[in-house]
Amino acid sequence: MIRPDAAFLGVSSFTLPVKCQEHKAPDLPQSRVRRFHLFMAVLSTLAFIAFIQPAYGEDHSPIPIDSRQYRELDWLFLNPPDDYTFQLTTRPYLRSDVIRLLERAEDHDNAATRWKKAKLLLEYQKRAIYESKNDPKIEIRGKLSPYSITSFADTLEPLYRIGLKGGMAISCGSTITLYVRGRLENRGELDSYYKGRKWKDKLTGYFDYSLLTFRKAGLTLQYGRSFRVWGAGDFDRLLLSNNSPAFDQFFAQFKYKRIMFQAWFTRIDDYHSGADSSLNRYFAGHRLSFKPRHNLEIGLSETVLHGRSSGPEWHYLNPFIPYYWEQYNNWRDDNIYMGADFVWWPFEGTRTYGELMIDDFQIDFVSEPHQYGFDLGVSKLGLADFKRLRADLQYTHIRNYVYGQARPYNIFTNEGVIIGSSLGPDSDRFRYSTGYAASPDITVTAGGAFTRKGEGRVTDRQDMLLPKHKNFPSGTVEKKLLNYIRFSYLHGFAFDLQIEAGYYHISNLANTCEKLDSPYVNIFIQYDFQRWLKL
Repeated sequence: MIRPDAAFLGVSSFTLPVKCQEHKAPDLPQSRVRRFHLFMAVLSTLAFIAFIQPAYGEDHSPIPIDSRQYRELDWLFLNPPDDYTFQLTTRPYLRSDVIRLLERAEDHDNAATRWKKAKLLLEYQKRAIYESKNDPKIEIRGKLSPYSITSFADTLEPLYRIGLKGGMAISCGSTITLYVRGRLENRGELDSYYKGRKWKDKLTGYFDYSLLTFRKAGLTLQYGRSFRVWGAGDFDRLLLSNNSPAFDQFFAQFKYKRIMFQAWFTRIDDYHSGADSSLNRYFAGHRLSFKPRHNLEIGLSETVLHGRSSGPEWHYLNPFIPYYWEQYNNWRDDNIYMGADFVWWPFEGTRTYGELMIDDFQIDFVSEPHQYGFDLGVSKLGLADFKRLRADLQYTHIRNYVYGQARPYNIFTNEGVIIGSSLGPDSDRFRYSTGYAASPDITVTAGGAFTRKGEGRVTDRQDMLLPKHKNFPSGTVEKKLLNYIRFSYLHGFAFDLQIEAGYYHISNLANTCEKLDSPYVNIFIQYDFQRWLKL
């Protein structure tokens, strides 16, 4: 999907500086690296052989982050999930988890949530084109989704995009699922999460998911390409969001009743400090989340981004120790982030949430400015006598210098795109909307946002000691006011139509004295064709 900023204002790109003072680390012997890769390959093979079961297939594939299922689930989650083990703040969700959630979900006294639940159940009905007479040992699910995006604004040329998403999930027994999805489209480079190059005639093609998932009891292991989102609210989170391209990662999760622990590790794009010199960049994270009550979910997270001339730091591969302490004890200046988030349902049909991200916090409150971001929101279903009407309010605040670092190879980016919020540093935003479920197929939403963006950028050079008493937002502040109305039509499980019309006013465009006023119209159409093979 196209973000409004990308569609009408152009896509921002971040270019890292080409010179830095390189920190050398001792090279790891190639034999050790080869032994490690061999060990991981053998371990993966043994896990596959030991745990595969000739049983009925269970689909553990991820629900893609651009799936309309999240739109429908968001209405259901205005009340706490009936499955007390299900946690909202760790995405993408797996299909098997959502199926289990829907099976346990009770029908609330609200037509809107009943309609949304029914739409989701249609998505999971199995329409097999071939089914063996015996109990199936392997299930293959294929899905093709042609789509079209059209955008009009009186200040820019109309934008026409067409594309095709093709995905396949192979479930072998109840423990292993392989999921692959590719995209073929024109102008795919307009999306911030695109990773690739333009082909001829403006075509682009890439795989955004290629993931092997193993699940046994409370243990989940994943290897391959996928997104990773932590936190409540929408996908534009502060610490981990869907803003950057997907990660080729190793991910592990253990869940026991109301407690969940996650850890993952990936190598992201290299940093080139010269024509013949580069640094490898690595990114790791771990998270502990739990539900002390059925209507309260709390999460604690930590990530580290570090550049090395050789392999990764092995202590960052240990998910059970704090990254910050290891960095401090080893005299390194790696980029550590800590986060805390919550979701709380104080009343029926009311969801509140928040996130705090700490980039750098001064214990003495004097030496340097704090670097942090926070997000607060509330959603309410049922206003006055209109039970199918919902209201949403959200405020996001990201301080100066967040996501940056004194060493350019440690900037919080992947392929030049911020891993966290698309707002970037030195900015804040207030969102508001009301949505009305007019029928099982039709939802109408009206809303808007007011955004302020200072002159700070993630690529700004940062000295070891940052200046104090800097205004927020800083310099000439860009101010954007956006209002819109959106019509959504979802027929059955296959046809999805969204039409959004609105108007935006921008003063101090790109932190200059320019202004921009324009109405716009976005039209999105997608058709899904999904079938199963049961072997």
